[in-house]
Amino acid sequence: MKLPELHLFDKKEKPQYFLAFILRDEKAIAVIFQELYQKAKIIGKGEEHFTSSVEEATDEEFLDVCDKAISKAEDVLPPGVETQKTIFGLKDEWISEEKIKKEYLEKLKKLSSELGLTPIGFLQTSEAILNLLKNEEGAPVTAILVEFLKDFVIVSVVKAGKVVESKGAQLSETEALTVENLLKHFQALEILPSRILLYGGNSEKFLQQFLSHQWSKSLNFLHLPQAISLPDDLDVKGILFGAATQLGFSVMADFIKKEAKEEIKEELAVSEDTEETVEEPESKAMEGETEIVTEPEEAFGFLEGGDVAKEKAPKASEEELTEEAETLEVSSSVKDTEDKERLDEKEEIEHTPEQSLEQEEEPRIRGRKRGSQFPAVLGKTRSFVSPVLGYSKKGLSLLNGFKGKKIIVIPVLAIILIIVLYVFYVFTVSANVVLTLEPKTEEQKQTVTFVEGGQTNAENSEIAALISSVTEDGNSETKATGKKDTGTKAKGSVTVCSRYTDDRTLPSGTVITSSNNLSFVTENSAKIASASADASADCSKATISVAAKEFGKEYNLPAGTKFSVGNFTASDIIAKNDNPFSGGIKKEIVVISKDDLSKAQGDLIKSLQDKAKEDLATKIPNDKVLLPLLINPEINDSSTNKKVGDESSTLSIKGTVSYDGVVYSKKDLIDFAKALFKNKLSDNQTINDKSISVDVEDIKDEDGNLVADLNFKVALLPKIENKDLAAKVSGMELNEAINYFSKLPQVNDVKINITPNIPFLTKSLPRASGNINIQTK
Repeated sequence: MKLPELHLFDKKEKPQYFLAFILRDEKAIAVIFQELYQKAKIIGKGEEHFTSSVEEATDEEFLDVCDKAISKAEDVLPPGVETQKTIFGLKDEWISEEKIKKEYLEKLKKLSSELGLTPIGFLQTSEAILNLLKNEEGAPVTAILVEFLKDFVIVSVVKAGKVVESKGAQLSETEALTVENLLKHFQALEILPSRILLYGGNSEKFLQQFLSHQWSKSLNFLHLPQAISLPDDLDVKGILFGAATQLGFSVMADFIKKEAKEEIKEELAVSEDTEETVEEPESKAMEGETEIVTEPEEAFGFLEGGDVAKEKAPKASEEELTEEAETLEVSSSVKDTEDKERLDEKEEIEHTPEQSLEQEEEPRIRGRKRGSQFPAVLGKTRSFVSPVLGYSKKGLSLLNGFKGKKIIVIPVLAIILIIVLYVFYVFTVSANVVLTLEPKTEEQKQTVTFVEGGQTNAENSEIAALISSVTEDGNSETKATGKKDTGTKAKGSVTVCSRYTDDRTLPSGTVITSSNNLSFVTENSAKIASASADASADCSKATISVAAKEFGKEYNLPAGTKFSVGNFTASDIIAKNDNPFSGGIKKEIVVISKDDLSKAQGDLIKSLQDKAKEDLATKIPNDKVLLPLLINPEINDSSTNKKVGDESSTLSIKGTVSYDGVVYSKKDLIDFAKALFKNKLSDNQTINDKSISVDVEDIKDEDGNLVADLNFKVALLPKIENKDLAAKVSGMELNEAINYFSKLPQVNDVKINITPNIPFLTKSLPRASGNINIQTK
C-alpha cells in the first residue's frame, strides 16, 4: 500500500517525529523515528508482549500493552515533545484487498482515540520486509521465508518478491523438522526455492540446525537448500524503510543511539533560539481524537490516494499563546530581581498553571506522555511542591530589598532547585524490575477417560469432552507388490484308443494326465466307436485336441507320450500324442494385491490428518483445546485406478475421509493438571498455566468411552508476591537489590530499569514501594 506523502515544515532544520507501530502475533513494537534534512533515523524503541496473542487479547489488555510499548519508545523524548503521526505495521491476516478488515479497523480506531494517535497510513509487514530485501539485494526475492515466534513458526514461499503460499504451525521436535513438515503441504510451486531465510525469535541459534538438516527427498528443491539468518528486527527495519520511502525520506541508521535524547534536546534548543512556534501536542492529540470518533471510516487515515499532509496544521489557541507568553514573562522576572512590578506579576502567573492543573480532567491514558510532561509530574506531587513554591515566592519578595545584590539570589534559587529535585525524585521516580525465572519441569503419565457431555473429575481421572467431526478430500498413491503367473498354455492333439464293445463319447473338458503327472483338458468332444469282442482285434480310435491346464514350458511334451483318460483304466481307454505339444510359456507379473489396497487406504487417511487438525482447530472456540490425536478415521467414498489382481506397478486412490476430534476445555485441563501435580508442589511454588502440555501416547474406545494414555508436562515456578517483595527492597542500592533478587529460588537473571534516570540520584530503588513494578518471565 502506498503511504500519502507529507509536506515538511518550511524550515528543514526543525525535526519531525513519527511513530511506527507494529502489531505482531505475540507482541506490540513501537519505534520512534526522526526526520531531519530529508533523512530518517530511529531514536527510540519499545516493545511489550501479549499474555497469549494479539488475537486473543481483550480490549483492555490490547490498549494496556500498546500503551506500555509506546511509552517505552517515547522515553528518549524530552518533556513537551510527543509523537502522534503514526504508521501502522499490520499482519497479513488483518488486511484484505489492500484495506484493513472492518473488525480490525474498529480496533485501531479505538486505540488511536484512547492513546491520542493520528494515523497517516499502514503497511503490510510481509510486503515491507520483501521490499527491504529487494532494495538491499537489487532484485525481487525468491526464497522460503521462515519467521519464528515464541512457540510458533510461519513459513512463506516467495517468488519474485510476492508471497505465493504461507502456512504456520506449532513448533514440535526440532525447528528444521517443523519447517520440513510444513513444506510438504505446499502446492503452489512444483519446485521449491533452495534459499531459506530465517528471522525472528533469535533465529541465529537455529541456523546451524538448518545447515546440517537432511531434507526429505520428497521436497523438490531447485538446488541443495541453503539457510541464512536475517536480523531478528527485520520487521521493524522493513516498516521503517517502507514508511521513509513513501514519505520521501532516506534512512540514516537503524540503531538507537544512547545520546539520542541529548541530540533532541540540542535540536529543540536551536528551535527555541530561532523563536519558531511549536504546535501544542495536546491540541494535536485532541484533533486526532475528534476526527476518528466523528468522521466515517475514510477519515481514519488509511485510504490510498489521500494526502493528510495537505491538511492545515491546527493553530494555537489564544489561551495557549497567552500561557506561553506568560511563561516567558515568568522566566524574565526571575532573572531581574530588582524590578518589583515583575516580581508581583510573576507571583500572580505562577498560580495560574497550578489552578488549571486542578481543573484539568486527567486523560484515560496511563503511561502515554501528553503535552508538557513536567507540569503533569508536578500535578502528581503538587501537594508536596506547593509549599516550596510558596516559600520561594515569599523569599523572592524579601529579596526586593536587596537591590543590586544578585549574589544572594543565586544560592536561594539553588536551594529551591535542590528541594524541588529531591521531592521529584522521592515521589515520581519509578523502577521496573524484570526477573527471569528458570522453571522446574515435571511430567507424569496418567490414563484419562474423556466423557462426552459429562463433568471433569480429577479423582476419577475423567475430563469432560465434546466430539467434533470434519471431512477432507484427497488422493494417495502406493507401489504394487502382488505377484501373478501368466503366459500361454501348451496345445496339441492325442489319439484315444477304446476297447469297449459299445460306443463311447468323451465330452469336452475331460482331463487327461501324462505319465509325468501333467494335466491337460480336451477342447472338444469325441465319439469312439465300439471295438471288436475279439481280444486280438485293434481298438477303436478317435483324435481329440487338448490344452494344458497351467502355463509353462514343461507342458511342451514330446511325441509318443501316453496319457490316462478321465477315470477310465488304462486297459479300457488310453491316449497318446503322435506329435509333440508346443506353445507352453510362463512368466511372473506385478499386480495389485489386497494388501496394496489396504496400504493405499491407510496412506490416504494419514495424508489428510494434518489438514483435518487445522480445519478442526479453526472450528473450536479459543477457550477449547483439540486433542492432538484424531479418532475414528473412515473413508466414506473412494475410487481406484486399478482393481485387485490387475497388472500395474502403482495403485492410486481418491476419496473422502471423515475424522472425529476430541475437544475439551482449557480450564478443565489446567484444573486437572493442578490436581494431578498438587503433591509435587512446595508451599512457595505454583504451576505456570501456559506451560501445561499434553502428549497422547494411545487412545482407544472402551464400552463407548474414550480412554487415553496421556503424558502431562508442567513448569513449576516460585510464588512471587509483588507487593511484599517491593516493600522489602524499597530504598535499596541497585547492587544490593540485584544481589537480593538473585538469591531468590529459581531466579536466573535480574534487570532493573529506573525512570527517569537522573545521574547521581537514581542509584537506588524508589523509597515508595508503590513505584516499584516487579515482572516475571
